[in-house]
Amino acid sequence: MEIKVGIVNPDEKKQLWQISQQTMTIEVDPHPYRPDEYDRFLQKIQQGKAIMMIENLTVLGALIYYPVTTPEYTFWEFELFVRPEEQGKGIAKKLLKQLLCCAEEQHIAFIQLHVLGTNPRAIRLYEYMGFKRMEEKNGTLFLANQWVDDFTYQLRLLRGKREADS
Repeated sequence: MEIKVGIVNPDEKKQLWQISQQTMTIEVDPHPYRPDEYDRFLQKIQQGKAIMMIENLTVLGALIYYPVTTPEYTFWEFELFVRPEEQGKGIAKKLLKQLLCCAEEQHIAFIQLHVLGTNPRAIRLYEYMGFKRMEEKNGTLFLANQWVDDFTYQLRLLRGKREADS
């Protein structure tokens, strides 16, 4: 397995689309891409940067991150998805570690994400990696016939280093 950071080639784009369709369902994402939104998906990839785990030309998982700039600082948000058959093998953790390396090099203020309460595996991973819950919206989304909690997590970085490392 190798980690690739950078430009996504046409075959990888197709694979990323397939993985997103398999994993980013209404149960874990309030705004999953519909089958007719391939062009919107490609635009989002082009706006961000990709970190992918690849083995034998097959994308096993990917993390797409996007800069968000305010007058005070720049931070990143991201989407993370791993092929269902590859989940639980440490791929997401490796992708997140690579993201943290990139963020530290570029002196990013913090990394932020949104995750639903219906995705406890992802929540455990983010908390293990040092992300802190910053906001909790209880039962604000009605998805798949149930009220769902929406959480905002952040990992603050100080001068290119994680707070936990300082």
